[in-house]
This record gives sequence, C-alpha cells and structure tokens, in this order.
Amino acid sequence: MLTNNILDSNLGQQIRRVNRRQLGKLLNYSLPPLLWMGLILLLIGLPGYSFPNNELFSADKFIHFGLYFVLSFLWMQAFIKQTSIPMLRFEGGFYTLLIGILYSGLTEILQGIIFIQRSADLVDYLANRAGTIMGFLFFKYFIRK
Repeated sequence: MLTNNILDSNLGQQIRRVNRRQLGKLLNYSLPPLLWMGLILLLIGLPGYSFPNNELFSADKFIHFGLYFVLSFLWMQAFIKQTSIPMLRFEGGFYTLLIGILYSGLTEILQGIIFIQRSADLVDYLANRAGTIMGFLFFKYFIRK
C-alpha cells in the first residue's frame, strides 16, 4: 500500500517519466554513495575491534560519525547533480536525511542480530545520526550556498 502511495505521488510520476539515458545518469551520480554504503556494511560486519565500547567519546564513535558524515555529503552531491528527477534535486536534503537515518538503524540492527562479535549500540546509532545531520548541514551551508 505504501508503494502505491509513493508511485501515485509527484515523485512517483517523475520517476515513471525518466527514460533509460536519464536513469543511467541518475545511477552514475548515485554510484559513489551506494559504494560508500557498501563499504559501511563491510566495515560494520567485521568482527569487533579493540575500541572501547562504553565510552561516549571513543574513537569508535568518531568513526561512526565520520562514515555517516561522508555518506550524507555524497547523497547530497548525487541529488544536486542529477537532473533526471527534479524533486530529488530540490528535496535532496530530506531524502539524504531519510536514507542516512534509516540505513544507520538498519546497520545497528544487523550488528545486533547477524554479525559475529558485534552488537547494536544506541550511542553508535546516535553518532551515525549526528554524522548524517552534520554532513547534510555542512553541504547545505558551506558547499551549496
């Protein structure tokens, strides 16, 4: 049902009008953030490191922050550069934040359920979200003036 609502929306109508050439361009711009998401998934799937787990400002939290800062920045850049779907270009910030926050939650759940010697951590999730939001703000206020 959610899929029908999305396809009936303005975004859904714009997506249906995209031809193959435009879709190829859209995918080219989306490739860097998608590869970065793959790298994040690979890194969080590795067995646990020697980082302290319960410290609020440990190196692990800065790594989480940095990974999602870059992810957010890459998605903003991809949405701004593509011209196939105007709504993504003008509302890219919303979709960047949505992707970053949802992917952050998914990766933390995967750490708690699937990956060996890894555990879900609320503070990691908050560091991921902070990185997503700060990457978005950095791009919006310092790169795309």
